[in-house]
Amino acid sequence: MPTTFNKIHRLKNLWTWETFIEQYGVGPDIKTLKTAYRYPHHKPSRHTVALVDKLHDREFPGPFPAEVDGLMDIYESFIRSDKKKDYGSEIQKLESYISFEIERGRSQLPLRDARFYWLLGDICFDRIPAYRNVDELDRLKARAIAHYQQALAIIECETELSELVKYKARQNILACHLNAAKRKGSWVEDKETLDYFEQSDFLGKTKEVLSLEPFNWNIARNGLRFASMLHDQLNVRYFYNQLINVSKLFQNLDYEPYETPALSRSSDFQWAIENVLMPSTPGN
Repeated sequence: MPTTFNKIHRLKNLWTWETFIEQYGVGPDIKTLKTAYRYPHHKPSRHTVALVDKLHDREFPGPFPAEVDGLMDIYESFIRSDKKKDYGSEIQKLESYISFEIERGRSQLPLRDARFYWLLGDICFDRIPAYRNVDELDRLKARAIAHYQQALAIIECETELSELVKYKARQNILACHLNAAKRKGSWVEDKETLDYFEQSDFLGKTKEVLSLEPFNWNIARNGLRFASMLHDQLNVRYFYNQLINVSKLFQNLDYEPYETPALSRSSDFQWAIENVLMPSTPGN
């Protein structure tokens, strides 16, 4: 889900500020929009969020059928719900229904099937933290990755789809590798994870997406995170510079974008900070 910051940037690429505010009757003034446009840490009002969401949905409609995205929303509501209630049975029923629908309607509506596979991948992915047995963990990881790969295979055939959608699918596959490896205590040193980094050219794909949306600090931060985890000095510098190009505020490693921890507060960026961004000098 893109942030309000990113959505405003996308919309601003279409219009001048004056044309922007002409798109609605009552809503934020230009000054308010510019603040949300300039500062990644800015918390927009609920009214601004709702208005920007409406305009963004109109100008950049989602690529997947609305009814399947609705199922994604239902699943997310289960995951985010009160932890005292167990929705395991409901999720299993949803999983069975999706599998049935895929078999029934295979190839007739490719993007429908892609989103179904994506949701099945999400369901398997969210179960990974609960498994400790290595064999069971590997089987679950393989299932999640297989679902995401099936979704990606369909998506890559759809030439009109945004590269950002394809990137997100690849990111989900990478997250499966990373989360399973972390459960086994190997994290980024895991061979399968490293192989996927290389095979998918993940950092290269990250750069491609950034070239399309240079304002997307979330993607730049993601690239910096993985470059740090891979001890890749050149790409650490590249993605850090991309962050600064979005906002000079990122020069402060304690800077916190909206609903996102500062670089200095995440261990994933530790290598980058200590060895590239703020290396210690001899004698200190």
